[in-house]
Amino acid sequence: MNFLIDFLKNNESYLDMISGLKSNNVPIYCNGLIKESLFHLIYSIFNDLPDKNLVLLVENENRANELCDELKSLVGDKVVVYPNFEIRFHNINSLETNLENIRIEIMNRLLSKEKFIIITTASALSKKMFHKIQDIYNSLNNKAIKSLIFIYVSIT
Repeated sequence: MNFLIDFLKNNESYLDMISGLKSNNVPIYCNGLIKESLFHLIYSIFNDLPDKNLVLLVENENRANELCDELKSLVGDKVVVYPNFEIRFHNINSLETNLENIRIEIMNRLLSKEKFIIITTASALSKKMFHKIQDIYNSLNNKAIKSLIFIYVSIT
């Protein structure tokens, strides 16, 4: 799969971007990307930053799931969707518990310093967490927080 991203290794703009990300000079704005090249760019950034996790911020949950499915073909289980709490009136307790468990699992992966990509929405990040999740989030130390790179993904 590296033949799809080898050209980036010699691209001055890409190398400047990676250098900026390594020195925590964020955010970085990329324009002119087509949908098909986005996956390879994210894959390349993920591989070139061995001590950083990526957080991709997308416009809606459908886009998050679509992007996750595409990236799974490149990075396998190293990509997850941080879910939004959706209110549905049937079976609401089961749904909330399942989403809470997924969020807790993602927080645990961050605490274990596993390298992976998180795809989420602004809405999901802004939702109040339940007490169990809040305890895990509060236990994240500054090093875990500093290992995150936030990238806003928008394709027009």
